[in-house]
Amino acid sequence: MIGHTGISTYISQAYPPADTQIRDHFLSFKHLPTDDVKQRFMIFFQALFAVVTAGLPTNLPQGESIQSVWYRDLSAGETPLRVGTSRTTLYDQVITHAKSVENTTLLSATNPLMFYSRFT
Repeated sequence: MIGHTGISTYISQAYPPADTQIRDHFLSFKHLPTDDVKQRFMIFFQALFAVVTAGLPTNLPQGESIQSVWYRDLSAGETPLRVGTSRTTLYDQVITHAKSVENTTLLSATNPLMFYSRFT
């Protein structure tokens, strides 16, 4: 039988730590209508793809794949219980970008073309 400490140690080593700033960002939508929440999720993913694409390395070290460089960069400084600074910085940038889009985009279920036109 594994005690509580053994289970939490096992789980923390099997999965990366949680990204609390993303959770907090998503929880801030809980008071909004469903259509607005859906739009904000789409804005978040648009921001995620924009920030990630802008941050991809253009010159890879000899013999390394983009996946291995990406994994190494995002996991730098990570512990079983704490997210590393690179990953925290990435998601902070994504959330900042998403909030700026949210503030300038008409989030209205009555006129979805105003929202979706930003992605085409």
